[in-house]
Amino acid sequence: MGFCPDIGQLPSCSVAVSYFRANMGMSILPWICSMILLIFHLPLVLIRVLKWETGQIWSLVMATFNVALTILAYASTKLSPAQIMVWIPVALIVDAGAMLQVFILILEEDGHRVHEYWKNFLRRSDSRSEASIQDDKPIEERPISDPSGRDAQAQEAAQHSQQSDSSGRDPRFSTLLLTLSTILFIAILSLQIIGLVSATHGFVGSAPQVQSYCSPAFVLGRTVYDVLCNNYTITPVDNGTGCIDIPGNQNQWLQATMATLIVEIILEMLDGMTLLLVNSNRHVREVKMKRPWCTMFFGVAAWAVFIAVGVYQTMEYPLPAHSIAIAGPYEQTCRAELYAAGLRGTIIAWSDGIFAGLGSTYFGPAGGE
Repeated sequence: MGFCPDIGQLPSCSVAVSYFRANMGMSILPWICSMILLIFHLPLVLIRVLKWETGQIWSLVMATFNVALTILAYASTKLSPAQIMVWIPVALIVDAGAMLQVFILILEEDGHRVHEYWKNFLRRSDSRSEASIQDDKPIEERPISDPSGRDAQAQEAAQHSQQSDSSGRDPRFSTLLLTLSTILFIAILSLQIIGLVSATHGFVGSAPQVQSYCSPAFVLGRTVYDVLCNNYTITPVDNGTGCIDIPGNQNQWLQATMATLIVEIILEMLDGMTLLLVNSNRHVREVKMKRPWCTMFFGVAAWAVFIAVGVYQTMEYPLPAHSIAIAGPYEQTCRAELYAAGLRGTIIAWSDGIFAGLGSTYFGPAGGE
């Protein structure tokens, strides 16, 4: 058996007490951030149930933010299986349902007016183009026109456009909402599929994963020993800490991500069918049933799970005891007490993972991780 110090008999290190936190990319979204996003989503879900028209812009803004955050996570982590906790895309389901709701209900309510508006717009554009061509011809070759007829046609088109606009929202605004909701839904579905494929490849093809944990106390030596005599090699990093690798649970995260994304895509299909097939006049206790119920409930539940897991990670301490021994050239073998790094530790680990793709913009000119 190799060297195994009696930790209880060792003198205290110069850094006698310190924190022990997950390294870059080894933490999910901090629970306080998840709670803020859930606080934004909960009233939006109620609005989408009771009076969905007032929540359209809000839904688009939230979806845009979450899509941008997921794209940044994918780019920064390069979808590494080791950093699954940063790029996990399961919370996008609530935004997918919101985009389906915006697109299908606007198309149902305003689709005819949008079609008529753009048909008239194209007709007027063709008329102007034809008039421009005729104006370019010599006077003797121009056909005899009836000014009163042209004015009447223009007046009729303008009147029709005004009637369309007066019956609801501006068709141009409806077109904008339809376009944005389509783009965002396609982006969300694409991110979910990419995440599913990456999680599958990572789970099937990856070697046993390790998680990196860091502490300022580790700068004192080269090896860490726990009370069970397990030893861990210290890797120094540039921000005044050292890190060790311990067995990780990324494979469980990858497996859970695969299962969850499959369920979410199925629920999004069910909600799409609900929005397309359920009659708009069907109510239960004055609540319309033509709503994306599955994605709303599952999405809120996903954020609640994120909060619970985030709180657990602030208290997580993966070593068997708080007392550890540090051996190395800088001090004699000594004892230190390590404790979970709390919310700050998860914020650092998640932020360093998701913003790593920004390079010196995030880390500063000196770089580092």
